[in-house]
Amino acid sequence: APLPPPLASVAARAFFVTCAAPLDYYASLPPGEPSLGTVASTVGSAWRYTADDAGGREDKFGWLGIATPNISVADSKLEFSLNFSRAGVLAVEYLKSYDWHGTVALSVDGAQLHENALSAHWEDRSTQRATTTFAFGTHMNINSQSRKRLPNQYHIRGFAAGVHNVSFFVRLPPQTTAA
Repeated sequence: APLPPPLASVAARAFFVTCAAPLDYYASLPPGEPSLGTVASTVGSAWRYTADDAGGREDKFGWLGIATPNISVADSKLEFSLNFSRAGVLAVEYLKSYDWHGTVALSVDGAQLHENALSAHWEDRSTQRATTTFAFGTHMNINSQSRKRLPNQYHIRGFAAGVHNVSFFVRLPPQTTAA
């Protein structure tokens, strides 16, 4: 099967000398069909693969994390073992909506946990796909639109090409208290 088109823009990809094609990828297909690429190596009970919560639309499907108060780390975790180049670029496509408020934390190889790496909320009164690109192998902040050189908070010192475990942890919306 052919690879899906790149998620990052041509300008974003021009920052890095990387592979002409991804070394690894995961592509969601409608529920009931097999996914393309790498499958999740760990799926906690808070995650399910669905299109139901996006109004059942066939073009909006994928992993949905539902956090609850006092959720365990194991239950909140969705992990993929992915092969990276030295640049360590990861593009994540996900849904954002005006009535969703949860966030997802990100960790690579069990190292530093980045809270709020992905947020499901935005002000636009719609549910749409969004893409966030992370670069673990460079100091350069590829997501900044600023003319200032801002540090890349996701940079991992000594990041090397090879297989890395990328973990996503579903979180409750901010200001949610445990029952």
